[in-house]
Amino acid sequence: MNLFKVLIAGVIASLLLITPEYLDAQTRNGKGTTKVLTGLPKALQPRPLGPGQFKSGNLIYTVVKGSNETEVSVVAGSKLSGIVKIPAQVSNAGKAYKVTFIPNGAFSNCNITRLVLPKSLKVIDRGSFNGVEAIEVPDIAMLCNIRHLTNEGLHVPIYVNGNLVKDLIIPSGVKSISDFAFMNARKVRSVTIPAGVEYIGKGAFGGMTDCVKVTIEDSSEPLVFENGNFSLSKLDEVYVGRDIEYSDDEKTFPPFYKQRNLSVVEFSKYVTCIPREFLSRCIIGEIRFQEGSELGSIGEYAMSFCKVSSPLIFPESVKMIDKGALSFAGMNNLSFPGLIFIGEYALQNSNFITADFGTELAEISKDAFNTFGAQTLIIPASVSTVSDRIFQYAKIDKLDIRPVDNPGGAAEKLVELFDKEQ
Repeated sequence: MNLFKVLIAGVIASLLLITPEYLDAQTRNGKGTTKVLTGLPKALQPRPLGPGQFKSGNLIYTVVKGSNETEVSVVAGSKLSGIVKIPAQVSNAGKAYKVTFIPNGAFSNCNITRLVLPKSLKVIDRGSFNGVEAIEVPDIAMLCNIRHLTNEGLHVPIYVNGNLVKDLIIPSGVKSISDFAFMNARKVRSVTIPAGVEYIGKGAFGGMTDCVKVTIEDSSEPLVFENGNFSLSKLDEVYVGRDIEYSDDEKTFPPFYKQRNLSVVEFSKYVTCIPREFLSRCIIGEIRFQEGSELGSIGEYAMSFCKVSSPLIFPESVKMIDKGALSFAGMNNLSFPGLIFIGEYALQNSNFITADFGTELAEISKDAFNTFGAQTLIIPASVSTVSDRIFQYAKIDKLDIRPVDNPGGAAEKLVELFDKEQ
């Protein structure tokens, strides 16, 4: 009897040593799957395998639904460190799979110094690179086409063939750049967009806090931007080599809106229009236009609230400034030698030392110079159409009417309104 009591006591003691967590793990993984060893720290425990999963090396793969069982996602099978390479293809039970997807938090518990991505990768999720210090890719083109399930982006530096990417040059064969492709990429100092690119997705270059220079190479074809590009970048130089269009002309946020540290913005001869709000709220040292410029118009609010330190002389090719184009702007000297039309509120609340409107101006719309300030305003006698209220609340020291060979007949009315409305 005493021996029996001793045996019973031993069994009870053994059971007490088995924690509820371990019993739960046994229960969860009792059907032929990997058992969790709860004696290890959680970060070091191997991940349990579920349906459609298999392990190869230190990585766990899951068959992607809807891929005809030809593609797999990948996560860390344990706490990984150092350089980790994800293969483009992996085999299990005699069947080959392409590695195409990195899911949410795939490497969260890791200390990976560099994660080498395969060219087969198609999709990344939120937090895909948590636990990763940097990524390496075979070429930049593959990142242009990866689909991002959220707007979180990369949050890591990029390496190509062992070299840190500081100057991000999009390859010439790329035609479009996907949403959030380089969002929050680190240590990128400059971005070059070649002539072949036709479309830049939402936030593709957003959040790039280290970027100071953007070059859009010359082309006679327009480049279409979606929202949220170059937000948070503190740009110093911008070169615009072609016309810029927005995917939604009324709602798309301009790529260079509210850049406050620009030393120079240069427009190539291929640019025909500065679009809506393109340089709105920017602070710029100098704006340059190439010789032979084809610039014809300044769009609605294109340079509203813009401050420019150096004299701004537009090409003679500019014939129209649209509604609010230079409203609330501030510059020393402004010159439009070939201008024909000034839209409503085009220069409302702007301030200049001298504003010169050349020899061809024909029409001035209402409120064009509303609350406008200048020491000297020069308008040619070629003006033929003048709306009322063009000088309402303006503060202009001197109005000069420049003589021309073919007067438009509205110069007298212009002087009358100037004396009456200020």
